Amino acid sequence: MVSPIASRDPAPPPTAVSRRFFALGAFALLLIACERAQPPPALDSVNAPPERAEPIVLAAEQVLRRSLSIEPESLDPHRAESLQAGHVLRDLFEGLVAEDPAGKLIPGAASSWEVEDGGRAYVSRLRPGARWSDGTPLRAADWVRSFRRAVAPETGARYAALLRPILHAEAIIAGRLPPEALGVHASSEDLLRIELERPTPSFLARLTHPIAFPVRLKRDEHGEPLRIPVGNGPFMLVERVLNSHLRLLKNPHYHAAEEVRLQEVLYLPIERSQATLARYRTNEIDWADEIPVTEAAALAAEFPGELLVLPYLGTYYFGLNASRPPFSDPRVRRALAMSLDSRRLSSAALFTPRQAAYSFVPPTLEAYSSPRPSWAGLSDEERLALARRLLAEAGYGEQRPLRFELRFNTGEDHRRIALAASALWREHLPVQVELHHEEFRVFLENRRRRATEMFRAGWVADLPDPADFLENFRSDSPRNDTAFSDPRFDRLLEEAATESDETRRLALLAEAESILLEEAVVIPLFHYASRRLIRPWVRGWQPNPLDRHPSRWLWISAHPSPAR
Repeated sequence: MVSPIASRDPAPPPTAVSRRFFALGAFALLLIACERAQPPPALDSVNAPPERAEPIVLAAEQVLRRSLSIEPESLDPHRAESLQAGHVLRDLFEGLVAEDPAGKLIPGAASSWEVEDGGRAYVSRLRPGARWSDGTPLRAADWVRSFRRAVAPETGARYAALLRPILHAEAIIAGRLPPEALGVHASSEDLLRIELERPTPSFLARLTHPIAFPVRLKRDEHGEPLRIPVGNGPFMLVERVLNSHLRLLKNPHYHAAEEVRLQEVLYLPIERSQATLARYRTNEIDWADEIPVTEAAALAAEFPGELLVLPYLGTYYFGLNASRPPFSDPRVRRALAMSLDSRRLSSAALFTPRQAAYSFVPPTLEAYSSPRPSWAGLSDEERLALARRLLAEAGYGEQRPLRFELRFNTGEDHRRIALAASALWREHLPVQVELHHEEFRVFLENRRRRATEMFRAGWVADLPDPADFLENFRSDSPRNDTAFSDPRFDRLLEEAATESDETRRLALLAEAESILLEEAVVIPLFHYASRRLIRPWVRGWQPNPLDRHPSRWLWISAHPSPAR
């Protein structure tokens, strides 16, 4: 049985904290000029873990201390949204399908599966003796209940669309059918049958996402859900103190427990990257998940072989709320999009120029040709002249400047990027930008309610597929915080979903992305690269396109005790 849960009073719930920054053009432009003189190291110089071929010698203490850049907003796999929550959830839970350290699909909670009916059905055989982390048997019926909960409208799962290929899932998500109509059935205690609307080559990869994890809602004596979830993954949560730490211990009931080397994982939410760096320097953490971008060059010299900069499938962008002024006017959206030089912004914010984004879907996806907006071929002077003309047509000029707010969640890099962008706009256009920063959960809620004008956002792929990026902007997507709605775009995504010819499917998606870029409800800024510090004694991880590193595969090698 699980050892008693350490219970502590949680911190008070966050309140909306919104400071207003009026971007002062001269100050911010000076910031840009100063920073441009300090380029970060090239990606190629720090883009891979060092070769370590020495024999495996385990440390006596198998404890990994990892930082998180935010406190996870939820540990409910069906309701969590952030990457940071995903890191923890992949330690606490496991889907029918899992991933190895390189990101390749392997059996997870299912020991095997068979594809039937021409790709329209998957029959998974659950591992014998499967149990929850509290020792209770985990049966096929639990998976049926969990899949139904994931698509039920009352759950409010923002990633439910990943399960749309399942028979009747789309109608259930839309509220047209009850969850019981979902095409997921328990053939026996250890056989689970999932029926699809149509063959979907990416279906197994979708089952690695937390939306497809099993959920068991345990309640206390008052009927309230427990803060500590019961999972089926390699680790179990035994203590959580908000804004302090999450303590995970190895789960003895996990099917591959004998292969898990770590005995404990300590996640430390640290919002400020400078504070993360300070704790890394004093050896309080082994894995610093976010570092100050401005110090990348110095850190590469200070910690040789420990700073790793690795590109992955993700895009940082500004979203524009098309449902309310001023961004309900496409002329205004296009003017701001075409006037912002992402390469200059990328350099100003101390990201390498090669990361500057000119498309929403990263250009590194195999066989996909990312489109660019029509103004991408214009010179700088032509783009700026066109932007000023579009604003003038919309009624804005020196006597009546465009005023809007730009929201971002608390973080030094987000603030730096927002300041640089607003300065570049002020340099060329009659605009006044009001900057607001908010605690992450408040920020997410304001985006959901569309109580925003412009907001910073980032999307990291759940699947290595352009559709995974574009589905966010379907008219009916719960993740469509921009309120973008275009029948042409929706139709192209529908056609792509049923297209069996891969070349034709990718062409349809590229056409859809062209519409998204032309309508300018998103302004892509740069494509992601992870920047983290990892101690040389943290072993077992490998770079992978989705930047996922579950603790199941990690271990601590023997090393001298570091000074603190």
